Amino acid sequence: MGTAISEIPSLDRYILARWCYGIGEDFISDIEYNHLHNRLKEAMPDNEYVRRSWSDDPCPMELLEKYGLQHLYRDIKFEHKSESIRSINTNAEFREIFSRLDEPSRLSYKLDGFNIQVNYYNGKPISAETRGRRGNSLNANAVLSIVPQSIPKLGRVKVTGELVVCNSEWERFKLETGNVSQRNSVATALANGMMEYTEFVAFNIQYDNETVDEDIYNLLRKFGFIVPYNMKVSDFSQLENAMAELAELRESYNYPNDGLVIENTKYQLALRVGAWQEEMMQSYVTGYDENVGLHGNAMVVNVAPVVQDDRTIRQVSVTNLSYIIGCDLQIGSPIAFDNRSMATAVLNVERTKDLHEKYAGRYDVYRRKIDNSEKVG
Repeated sequence: MGTAISEIPSLDRYILARWCYGIGEDFISDIEYNHLHNRLKEAMPDNEYVRRSWSDDPCPMELLEKYGLQHLYRDIKFEHKSESIRSINTNAEFREIFSRLDEPSRLSYKLDGFNIQVNYYNGKPISAETRGRRGNSLNANAVLSIVPQSIPKLGRVKVTGELVVCNSEWERFKLETGNVSQRNSVATALANGMMEYTEFVAFNIQYDNETVDEDIYNLLRKFGFIVPYNMKVSDFSQLENAMAELAELRESYNYPNDGLVIENTKYQLALRVGAWQEEMMQSYVTGYDENVGLHGNAMVVNVAPVVQDDRTIRQVSVTNLSYIIGCDLQIGSPIAFDNRSMATAVLNVERTKDLHEKYAGRYDVYRRKIDNSEKVG
């Protein structure tokens, strides 16, 4: 006979609750779990369970046996593919790597939204998350309403994709919320269940302890998911032609994108060249705004206006307050940002820190340089 849940020590109860949540079994309420998590986070912040995402938890076999819960045992060993891919940002590097391309490859749009993991168990979606239980994670379960409600695969399945606010809905979303950043508005949509403005576009699927043998995009489509628009290429000439075609289609494509992804048996790389090449720009901080809307807010830094083509940039998007503090973005201090044609200018953290080091104690010199630049209006 199993031990009563209330008699199980806090840490053991926490570990078991995480496992049960992962396999879609009831154990404790969300309120109790959140209370446990906050208490343990304060008491033992370095504990491996507190620090990582629940989806990385192994089956707690010893605890299940200890408390008579063997019926909850699942032999799930889940290998995680890295979500981080290296970017190619210069034409020289692009030519160096791909001039000798000689194998079938897939070229697809790299969408500019929030990376989301949707977890299925026995064919049903049970949970969704961004990047784990850290400060930058969000409750992503609202996305469960727009993904396929049943897939023909038993056991545990992880589907990774990008949640985006669609281009066709962006103007309406801005009017309703007052938000200024299309990418960061995904957080507002998640927090307020405004999923009618969004799409979940899947690009990877993984099974329990099992290799996916068929083409991933074909499998995802078969299961009912939307996948990024993509083309097949086999050599450098085909790659260049496909990139040109995708550049032409970009304006009519309904999902914001900030590059391309090429993948084959050797590598998976992001391409930010050509139409997707970001121009790094500079200015200085003049203030801060939260741009509070009806359903949320978007943190931005106000900068001395910078003119590019027919666009005047007065605000730079940042993820949250921690970036303002971490980059020491005081009034009058240097700031560097990437000018993305499909979205609001975005803080370039490393380049900003370089400018702070270069002009330490001489911010007035830097401001005069910016004010005298032809790009400032």
